[in-house]
Amino acid sequence: MSLKMRWIQLLSLTLAIAVVSGCGGMLPAQDPVGSGSGGFQAKADLPSVRQDIAKHLIAQTPEGAQVRQLPALPREKMATVLSYRAMDNDLSGALSKHLNDLEEAGSSAYANLVVFSDADAQDDSRLHYMVQDSRRAIASPWLHAEGPLRLAGKELNSASPQTLESFVGWGFREYPGRFKILDVASHGSGYQGMCVDFSSDYAQMPLPAFGTAVKQGLKGRQLDVLNLLACLMATVEVAYEFRDAAKMMVASEDLIMGGRVLVYSSTFGKLSARTDWQKADAREVARQLVEDAQPDLPSSGAYTLAAIDLSQIAEVKRRMNTLSNLLIERLAPNRCEILAAYDAVPVLRKDQGQSSHRDLVRFARNLQAQVREPEIRQAAGDLIVAAERAIVVAKRKKMEQGVANGLSVYLPDPHEEFNAAYLQTRLAKESSWDEFLIAVKASR
Repeated sequence: MSLKMRWIQLLSLTLAIAVVSGCGGMLPAQDPVGSGSGGFQAKADLPSVRQDIAKHLIAQTPEGAQVRQLPALPREKMATVLSYRAMDNDLSGALSKHLNDLEEAGSSAYANLVVFSDADAQDDSRLHYMVQDSRRAIASPWLHAEGPLRLAGKELNSASPQTLESFVGWGFREYPGRFKILDVASHGSGYQGMCVDFSSDYAQMPLPAFGTAVKQGLKGRQLDVLNLLACLMATVEVAYEFRDAAKMMVASEDLIMGGRVLVYSSTFGKLSARTDWQKADAREVARQLVEDAQPDLPSSGAYTLAAIDLSQIAEVKRRMNTLSNLLIERLAPNRCEILAAYDAVPVLRKDQGQSSHRDLVRFARNLQAQVREPEIRQAAGDLIVAAERAIVVAKRKKMEQGVANGLSVYLPDPHEEFNAAYLQTRLAKESSWDEFLIAVKASR
């Protein structure tokens, strides 16, 4: 094959998800070259990284190369992706697949890719510096997380806000990047929170604590993209909690786009490989995460994923407040119509029998269609406009058309008790949405 043909072939390669787990092995003799779409081309990480790994190597393990310390980099890179894999739960068996997926992308000369992982074994809370490697065996270096994060014990509670805050603070301090992405993967419950840890009495990180942990870890910095790889997290409540901490949020208001949690094809590979991070735009990167998402199993229950512009969420909240105040004020004369519009919003499939997340735009459209009072219809229309401006892109299956438009809200089932935990969310404290819900409950 001619040199020209080899070059063309190299440019056409893309990183793909590894869907099989592997066991440990030696690092490859040479750093592979990572390539991405759109003309991006970046060599693997700095040469000093390999020397650092060899210098501090303790043992080769199925989880990768155990080291005394992770590679120390001499300079800030253009981008840093921190991935918090809180999988000390029934997702634990997929962790090696996740690590292989991330390793397919790996760090490059332009971007850091650093991971915190926690599965369901004892003493397995780890930090990983992901090197580019396309084999089934995991090659990246790791060490126990408690030392660098300054926390006690090798088995950390991944549902603890302190663990997340420490990882975010440590990660962006030790591996600085001008463009910042935080990726969090676990179980999600919308306004109730995220990151269930079975080893810690099935604890879950409440949403207010989740938001505070990220903000305190950032220490005044702002994320470009917050990627929530979990079910039920594309809610107004979650978006409002993080509106100061990130520019964009990527999340699902129903089931995540992937039957076995793995979501992305070559997205992280493209991000790691790009050389023009100085031109990177948070909206563009968030849109790419959504548009590249592919179900792990096409026939599985995979429903919706959206990119949300968090700079628009304050306006969504303002329009919700106007609408909810009107609905409270005019509930008595319009009771039957308002309740009919409310009850006609389907509970999202993942949430049936759980905590009643329903699509915000669908509720507003129902009000427009069923309530005759002009002011309520106008307020509902204004809310639709604000919500659609916030939803940059939404991806869904046909079964979710009209049911999931990209952003949900708490609308409890008529027979469900109002969840007092909702009152602790930032949205409830700064809007009258909760008062509207309580008024509806009392009117039935």
